[in-house]
Amino acid sequence: MKVIFATFRTAVSEAWVNRRSFWFQVTIMITNDVAWVLFWILFFNKVGNVRGWDAHRILLLFAIITTVAGISLGLLANSRKIGELIADGQIDAALTLPVHPLAYLLARRIDTVMVGDLLFGPILFVLAGTPTIERTLVYVVGSICGAIVLTGFLVALGALTM
Repeated sequence: MKVIFATFRTAVSEAWVNRRSFWFQVTIMITNDVAWVLFWILFFNKVGNVRGWDAHRILLLFAIITTVAGISLGLLANSRKIGELIADGQIDAALTLPVHPLAYLLARRIDTVMVGDLLFGPILFVLAGTPTIERTLVYVVGSICGAIVLTGFLVALGALTM
């Protein structure tokens, strides 16, 4: 695990090298997320409830979805590039290392834009999710389970290229 954490720390350092670019990309994603929040608020103010869905439930779902995307597509950015890594032969170098190759490959790269989602999700939950113990538990468990499922699905889909 030390090697995986060191690899992840290196990936974070690499993403953080150009701080202006990092914060610009994060800001662009947060701006995009704010636009979606405004859309849903305007939609439900105009239409009302739709089959039991209201603005509060949609915002909770959106907080979970953005957090899941931030974890799976931001922190574990190679999860959607496993097929490309296999096709280009880049996985061969990881197979010779004395670490778990999948964990190493997933921790090797961070997508800075999606880090904006990871930052936005918890903020949206705190501001609009009306946090209670039950809703916080739903948010945390939903985010963890969603990240596991999305990462697993993307890795399995990429592995089909083998």
